[in-house]
Amino acid sequence: LEHMLSMTVTASLLAALWNFIYNYLFDYVERQLHKDRRKRTLLCRSVHTVLFQGTLATIIIPTIAAFLHINFLQALMLDIGFLSFFMLYTGIYNFVFDFIIFNLTKPL
Repeated sequence: LEHMLSMTVTASLLAALWNFIYNYLFDYVERQLHKDRRKRTLLCRSVHTVLFQGTLATIIIPTIAAFLHINFLQALMLDIGFLSFFMLYTGIYNFVFDFIIFNLTKPL
């Protein structure tokens, strides 16, 4: 139980840190390509979500394996449920975030 708690806290901190770094880099690349974040297409949002979850998995799965003293495949199997849920969550969250930032926070 203590391994799961420490692993969960560590994975959460890694995910938050990676979320900040990844979104900063994605926005930077988007600006370099002269794209407007406010006009992201469904394809762009899908690529953003899949790349984020894929890169996060490469960080989290070895972390799970190390904390729980299991092999990579076992850690992957353990993480598949989380990956499925958070893939959907990430896409919806980023859409709602962009909607709020770019639509509801316009100056009056």
